[in-house]
Amino acid sequence: MNYSKQRELILYEIKKSKCHPTAFEIYNELKPGNPALSLGTVYRNLKLLSTENKIIKLATPSGPDRFDGNTDEHYHYYCISCSKVCDADDIKASDISKIFNNPKQKIVGYELNILCICEECNKNNIDVSNYK
Repeated sequence: MNYSKQRELILYEIKKSKCHPTAFEIYNELKPGNPALSLGTVYRNLKLLSTENKIIKLATPSGPDRFDGNTDEHYHYYCISCSKVCDADDIKASDISKIFNNPKQKIVGYELNILCICEECNKNNIDVSNYK
């Protein structure tokens, strides 16, 4: 991957963020100090960074993709109300791997989406009765 100042800024923005930003959020954060930056540039660099395993692209159950600078194996909570994504620090990868102790099967991968109502939405009594 060739060096790019814009790519470096995008990667830094994702790594410092704990909120798993969307491409548009990254763009809005970086644009004021980088007037030449375009949303297309952000999308192209996010694709490249995720292909190179420098970041993780999180396809959310609803809403736009989000990006994570922590490439270590870990899990996420997805709020079904506001689309916020948070690290599930209370769930360890080693705990999940115990599920796959069947010697008759060779597990090559898995995905775990933990759907929830985040703390903020829960405090605000957001109605999710229509969620299926």
